[in-house]
Amino acid sequence: MAESGGTTTQSGIYYQNSIAALYLGRLVDSQPRSAIDRVVEVRVEAPEHEDDIVVRYADGGRSYLQAKEQLGISGEPWRKLWINFEKQTSKALHAGERFSLNLVTSKYTSDIGQLKELCERAHGKANTSEWLESLNKRQLPIANKIISALSQSTEDAAFEVLRNTEVWVWPLERLEPD
Repeated sequence: MAESGGTTTQSGIYYQNSIAALYLGRLVDSQPRSAIDRVVEVRVEAPEHEDDIVVRYADGGRSYLQAKEQLGISGEPWRKLWINFEKQTSKALHAGERFSLNLVTSKYTSDIGQLKELCERAHGKANTSEWLESLNKRQLPIANKIISALSQSTEDAAFEVLRNTEVWVWPLERLEPD
């Protein structure tokens, strides 16, 4: 059923559904997988979550996915993405669950590349100071935009979110054959 919002919205929904289909396929995949990788539930637009797709694994871990056909580093979609990731981080840490936050986009831009690197640098750091010191001059402004988008607007809050975030670039052309 077509939803209101025009062709851009429809295209974004198609992209989101294509990503969900990959995980739904994992539900019936006959390949043996460990509990950490075995998908047992896929929720799309789950009302209790802020994310586009929530994947639960056999070990109880979850992946929270935000699917964006394209994303700029400013504006309402950018702000909403980070607020949602902040909420999910808080909930998951409070529940003590294994989780990951995943931004999936179909378009690579240099800003997305810098964001990906910024998140990867957070994964390997012990604390906020170490992470901030590792950022280059192109990543620091992006980090500051994330900090200002968060409700807590602190470097520590941003570090906590980003150390659990992965950025994936999955072009639609690559998804369709899978």
